[in-house]
Amino acid sequence: MCKLSLLIATYFIALSSLSQSIEVIDQNGDDITDDTIYVEISYEEFDVQVYTGVRNTNNSTININVTRTEVDALPYTSSYFCWGSCTGVTPAGDFPVVTPSGSVGFAANAELPASPSGFTFYYDPNAQIGSGLYKIQFFNIANTNDTANVFISITSKDFAGITENQNDEIKVYPNPCADYLQTNAVGNKQILNEHGQVIQNTSNPVIQTSTLPSGKYFLKSKDILIPFIKE
Repeated sequence: MCKLSLLIATYFIALSSLSQSIEVIDQNGDDITDDTIYVEISYEEFDVQVYTGVRNTNNSTININVTRTEVDALPYTSSYFCWGSCTGVTPAGDFPVVTPSGSVGFAANAELPASPSGFTFYYDPNAQIGSGLYKIQFFNIANTNDTANVFISITSKDFAGITENQNDEIKVYPNPCADYLQTNAVGNKQILNEHGQVIQNTSNPVIQTSTLPSGKYFLKSKDILIPFIKE
């Protein structure tokens, strides 16, 4: 009996060490982990700022750092971000970038709000029209499996030139999907994984998804990115 109790205790300790302790939060303090933040701007804007906050749900202090990865960057655009310290400005096509400060310390159950004091992403469209998608991953430097992601989608537009037809919403359904995904987008389309890798090209309005592993994906139609979940 003692041996069995010891095994059970060890099992629960192991589960506890693997639990996630990081949440990405919005301005209201709501958990937006794995969600996508959508931002629309004029192509004439520059140094656009997007904020997210972070919460430590652990009962002990942890140190958190952050990596920014381009999922689908628009050519000729540039970006940088600040987390403790700021990275240098990087052009589209760059490799994943980790903030150089090393980490930001969080006391037990502490949080940084979605404001300039939290994580700040800066984006410059450089007069380009289209969408860019970035994956932001916060991670516990003592346990790199303890992570929380959020995606930032920025679309730069020529608002003066948008017609009613061009402004029609692109939809995907069902979402989440299992064996297939339908869309009202016309023409050539691509399926991207969360790393920005193209895994499928199609022109069909009904897309077979039965062979895709479960997870988060994006349908790309022209310059628009629509997220969906494969169950």
